Amino acid sequence: MKPGVHMLIVHPGYLDEELRAAITGPVTTAAQRDSDRRVFLAPETRQLIRELGIQLVGWQDVVRGQR
Repeated sequence: MKPGVHMLIVHPGYLDEELRAAITGPVTTAAQRDSDRRVFLAPETRQLIRELGIQLVGWQDVVRGQR
């Protein structure tokens, strides 16, 4: 990957009744959010992010960078 800003949008969540109730789309959407959460909290993922020098930001950081 070339240096610069790259965006990967994920919507992590816990697969529980609250998330299931909030999701109006396909049932798999809630499961995908749970999968996103597990992947990005995994020690291996966190270590790789550190090793690659990836800076994680939130949506507000992106918006501020556009101004």
